[in-house]
Amino acid sequence: MDADAGGGARERTKTEFSRVSELENEVTRLFHASPERVFRFFTDPATFPYVFSPDLSRVTMEKMDLRPGGSYSAVVRFPNGVTMRFSGEFREIDPPRRIVNTFSASSWPGVVALETDTFEPVGPFTRVRVRYRFASREDRDRMGGSGGEGGTADVWDHIDRLLQQGGAVPATAGGPA
Repeated sequence: MDADAGGGARERTKTEFSRVSELENEVTRLFHASPERVFRFFTDPATFPYVFSPDLSRVTMEKMDLRPGGSYSAVVRFPNGVTMRFSGEFREIDPPRRIVNTFSASSWPGVVALETDTFEPVGPFTRVRVRYRFASREDRDRMGGSGGEGGTADVWDHIDRLLQQGGAVPATAGGPA
């Protein structure tokens, strides 16, 4: 259990990884915040870098144009010295319910996934589902293997702590919700 700001206890939620179909993987987690707040966190240029790393000194945002047809690009320097560029194009933005974009990473040249993020209210929580659809099983296996699960879980644990603390989410993040 984690302590909340009011002195009570909050249950720690778990990041879950699943294979939804032959071409799709999914990451799911409950966050301790409203859909509007979580959506803003995942779309505000000030907090979007946390999606890639809990240590912002390791993330260089090259571009963030949050609109259909806009794109994003971020470079992450990992502790082992490896750098990786993550990039994509936004296809659909429906605050605070859904974002659809492409997703690619320089470690897997030529692999592009269609990423669909949904933000669903569940009592005082928000269930975030990130579904990746790949062009082939080979692409799914290359990019969607188990190697990144630990890093993703760590990043999402950190995002949940920041959302609970409230300090890292600008009030005007992401525009009107």
